[in-house]
Amino acid sequence: MNSKFLCILLIVLFFAACINEQESAEYILRNYIEKKQDQFRHQEKKEALLFWEATLSGNRSDYAKLADLAVDFQKDGEVEDQSFQIDKFKKLDQKVLSEKKDLDFLVKMKKSDMITDSILARQLDIIYLKILSGEFDQDKYKKLLKLKMDILHYVQNYELKIDGKVYSDYEIDSIRKNSSSPEFFKKVFEAKRKLVKDMYPCCIELIKMRNDFARDCGFENYYDFLLAAYEINRQDVENIILELDTTTIEAFQKAKRIIDKFVSKRFNIEKEQIKPWHYTNERFIYFPVKFSKILDDLFVGKDVVKISASFYKECGLDVQDILNESIINSDELDSKINFFINVDPYKDMRILANVNNNLQGLKVMMFLCSQAATFKHVSCDLPYLLVYPNPIISEGVGDFFTNDIVHYGWLKEFVGVAPKDTALMKIVCKHAYQIEKITKSRKMLTMAVFEKTLYENPDQNLGKLWWELNSKYLGYNKPDSILACDWAMNDYFLLMAGATQTELFAELFAAQLSNKIKTSYEGLISDSLKVSKSEFVGDFMKKNIFQYGNVLPWNELIEQATDEKLTAKYYFESIVNLK
Repeated sequence: MNSKFLCILLIVLFFAACINEQESAEYILRNYIEKKQDQFRHQEKKEALLFWEATLSGNRSDYAKLADLAVDFQKDGEVEDQSFQIDKFKKLDQKVLSEKKDLDFLVKMKKSDMITDSILARQLDIIYLKILSGEFDQDKYKKLLKLKMDILHYVQNYELKIDGKVYSDYEIDSIRKNSSSPEFFKKVFEAKRKLVKDMYPCCIELIKMRNDFARDCGFENYYDFLLAAYEINRQDVENIILELDTTTIEAFQKAKRIIDKFVSKRFNIEKEQIKPWHYTNERFIYFPVKFSKILDDLFVGKDVVKISASFYKECGLDVQDILNESIINSDELDSKINFFINVDPYKDMRILANVNNNLQGLKVMMFLCSQAATFKHVSCDLPYLLVYPNPIISEGVGDFFTNDIVHYGWLKEFVGVAPKDTALMKIVCKHAYQIEKITKSRKMLTMAVFEKTLYENPDQNLGKLWWELNSKYLGYNKPDSILACDWAMNDYFLLMAGATQTELFAELFAAQLSNKIKTSYEGLISDSLKVSKSEFVGDFMKKNIFQYGNVLPWNELIEQATDEKLTAKYYFESIVNLK
């Protein structure tokens, strides 16, 4: 045997050994994931059904069952002994599987560089994030979940009492739209502040326990854990905050000067006397009462659920089958939240909502139906772990569809506008959209910066920090008295941790998506209806976004779908260049 032949043979044997090792690694991981994802699917279905029932019943005991279920799953969800051919996979510690250490096993798989199958590698990334919390102390984990469920129960079932009378959130919104009494607005603020003050020790304990949880998982604090869970880079957040702040500050300050004139006149007070509670409500901040009334009057005698269903059907994204399985405006419904829930992908999807027939009710239904359309059209060929898209994608799609409903053409087509009101409605729609978007962007900045700082140092004067950020980004005059608990009046930080970061990116994605579709189908989509009312849009969504689920990281999917990385420029342009 000559040396040349021997050299070739050794090379062939070397690569054959590597291939066998790589195949063994993927075989082991594939079998592990197939078993594990079945466990996740079964568990997540049970949790979804329990959450549905707890929301409907409002019983504290039902919320407690949710915490118990999650703890039991964490405790029992370790890897069981497997009959894999570990001897053929020498680069991994052979003790991993027998010692039942899921996280160690997944870390070694990630570091091995032997998982070349793209779908399998993506599943590895996702399941790693799911199991990252598996080593957290059982007792502390249960206490953390119980705290969150107690706060959730409290938020969903509180009663707001003013002068001895109990008000619902909808009654408060209605009064504030029509009242010019600064005293009533102040009483609403103080009533909510009292509710939060009573549960504030639990709020702080939850924040600190989340930080303990994150540190046990190897992160500096819970904020860093959230960014990892949502696959968000910290530097990207900081860059977007700076870009959005820079591009919107001038337009915002101009808009606020005008709004403050209306507020001063409405309450017969000086500009310097305007306080945070004098604005319409927590959702819209500076949305003018006059605009709100004009737009809401369009919905007299209309059904926002039917309007939403009709719109999505025309786009080729029919969700009526999901609406048929939902509970909407039922007598048994006493929930303060509205949500879409994917109980079992492709088989059981539902909406729970309590909405009025007004502009806000339409926004809620349009957003929830967008979630239904997104999940309904995820490719059925995907493994379970890749079915759920990143919230930045699903919420960005929701923002894309709800953005258009404040445009004159959309309202004329789907709600109806009397010919005599055309000129007025065009003006109202233009300014209403601009005010809502420019102020929402500033509110997102406030919340994003606060949440980051909250977890970095929960022992600082959080009330002072909250109002300083509200002053910086929203132009608020601070209250005369500041309480440490004031920030907790916004339950986002407690119930939907990290949602502000995803919402921030989702809004930018929605604007970028709108630009992409307009330029792709120029001449085929009616300008008066903007971009969303078209069969082309439904096809684009299904082919370029929906079918992928979570196969790609959100930033890669955005770049693939829009041909560029995420940027804030289209969000700003959609406001200042509105026709």
